Formats: sequence, structure tokens, C-alpha cells
Amino acid sequence: MKLQPIGERLIIEIVEVEETTASGLVLPDSAKEPPTTGTVAAVGEKIEAIEPGDKVIFPPNAGIPIAGHDGYRLFDISQIIAVDRG
Repeated sequence: MKLQPIGERLIIEIVEVEETTASGLVLPDSAKEPPTTGTVAAVGEKIEAIEPGDKVIFPPNAGIPIAGHDGYRLFDISQIIAVDRG
């Protein structure tokens, strides 16, 4: 990715989970919960605690979609709830 966030911002690749019911039906996008996890693609120069490749958790509908980069969103560090290092 050639985009580099500045300051206390991150670019996160959203992890889309295909949801299937117990009977095997795939739920349409309108019935799914918004994604709340992703993988850090790039970090701004003021961020020290999170690195590219870390998995993070954020509130539903957080972040700004990046035009021309489907599946990626721009986040402020304050929108990140936790880092999943497990």
C-alpha cells in the first residue's frame, strides 16, 4: 500500500467474516453486523504501541472508507478499542 497515514492515524484492512446460519444459509450484507476487527496496514509516525500486521478491534461503523482502496479504512488511534496479540 502506498498510502501513509500521518500523526495518530492508522490504515486498517477490514476483516470481512462471511456469516452463515446453522442450516447453511449465507446472510446478505443487510443482515450482517458491521465488521469490528481488522489488520493494521500502516501507522502514522506518532503511533508507537501498534505496528503493521497487528490485529485490532474497533466499534462498528468506525473509520473512514478510503476511495480507491476497497476493504481499507482510515482510523484515528482513539477509535481503536484493543490490540489482539493472541
